[in-house]
Amino acid sequence: MACVKLSPMRFLYSSIALMLMVSCAKVAPPPGKPEMDPPVLRVSYDSLFSGFPVTISVSVADESPIRFVRVTSTDGRKYAESRPMVRETSLVFVLDTLFDYSPYDSVWSGSGLKVEAADVYDNLTSRRIFIRNPHYNPPAPDTTGNTGKRKGGK
Repeated sequence: MACVKLSPMRFLYSSIALMLMVSCAKVAPPPGKPEMDPPVLRVSYDSLFSGFPVTISVSVADESPIRFVRVTSTDGRKYAESRPMVRETSLVFVLDTLFDYSPYDSVWSGSGLKVEAADVYDNLTSRRIFIRNPHYNPPAPDTTGNTGKRKGGK
């Protein structure tokens, strides 16, 4: 196998040209996926719980058709879903119940609800929303310094 020897100046120019080509190259989407931007998602809701039904308004826009918009709990249980297949839409989800709701606790279980939207190229965007119970009084913090751990033992 023959090796081509480059002069130091030619090597330097070749290296600079290669670095410029790599740094200035536009990143193209993978084959079969012409659009890589996630949908723009806007969510509005009443953050204080005033009773059922709970209304969540969602606006979604994207360059490609929207495949689905859904409201789920953060552990994945589905409340509602819509499959509009349009580029821009506004939806209103009305929830008659919330999973694991208790009037003696915060309205959500876990860490809230999740609103997700995806386009036909599987670009996904999501927002977490929290709905608080205005009548919920959390327990007072322990100010005695008692952490519940034994001292001095293993």
